[in-house]
Amino acid sequence: MENLTEAEILELHDSVSKLFNISQVTKDPGLIKSIIERPDTIFSNYSPYSEIFSKAASIMEAIIRWHPFVDGNKRTALLATAYYLHKNDYSLIIPLSMVRFTVLIAKNQDNDQESTMKLIDEISQYLQKLSVKKGKSVIPKVWRYFLFPLIGLVLSSVFDLGRYSTRKIAQWMAFDIYPEYEREYTNILKFLVKVMTGNMSWK
Repeated sequence: MENLTEAEILELHDSVSKLFNISQVTKDPGLIKSIIERPDTIFSNYSPYSEIFSKAASIMEAIIRWHPFVDGNKRTALLATAYYLHKNDYSLIIPLSMVRFTVLIAKNQDNDQESTMKLIDEISQYLQKLSVKKGKSVIPKVWRYFLFPLIGLVLSSVFDLGRYSTRKIAQWMAFDIYPEYEREYTNILKFLVKVMTGNMSWK
């Protein structure tokens, strides 16, 4: 499997920083090296991340919870995870609820090894559900996890269920946890679409 490089992670973070106008500063460069090596971790001849999705999950969890950057860790984690899967011939479908998913990872304070491995396993299963192998059509999963929920919100508004739509968007976008995300709603939506279509910083 093809791993990420330190330069790639820094470039991905720069892309996030420019889109959201946030700090480009790396808080701890040493953590970047640990993150790129993490998927190949071996403990006593045992590799806890033995397949593509657990490796991708180990990257996502590390960037989110280790905080190598001053700002933009969750967004960089999502972009880096999608890019890692892309390098290894998978496309990642990005539902609107992905925002809350990454926020809940960040809010998880259980740092013992057993809890961390359980969290990475949950992330791995989530990523697997949303991934499509190169050569297969992404359309079914795009419809199921992105377009269908989005159309549901539009129809809810049309049929005067605006409060439902507002609550659902607030839940998916984690406005209850980070109210400031509401001001960034348009940029966040644009970011999710760019990540899913591979238009952030890779061809």
